[in-house]
Amino acid sequence: MIKAFIPGGLRIGTPAMTSRGLLESDFEKVAEFIDRGVQIAIDVDDKVKGMEESFERRRATFINDHCTCLIIRQEVTRFQQLYWRRWVKRT
Repeated sequence: MIKAFIPGGLRIGTPAMTSRGLLESDFEKVAEFIDRGVQIAIDVDDKVKGMEESFERRRATFINDHCTCLIIRQEVTRFQQLYWRRWVKRT
């Protein structure tokens, strides 16, 4: 397997986050978002190992995972809108 497809870590720009005004409790929320995303990736990886299953069962599983990702995306979007970059005007 190609090593690039098996990441070994995650870099978070904490200076950029603090300059936008995030507090300790906000970092906990960011960690929660990351944890949820990683858990989805782990679940999908486990499901892919059983690709012998029927197409319809796999399809339903992946649709469910996709919906979960969309929910997290909406939550992250709402969260990040609280912390606009100071140098960008809101429209």
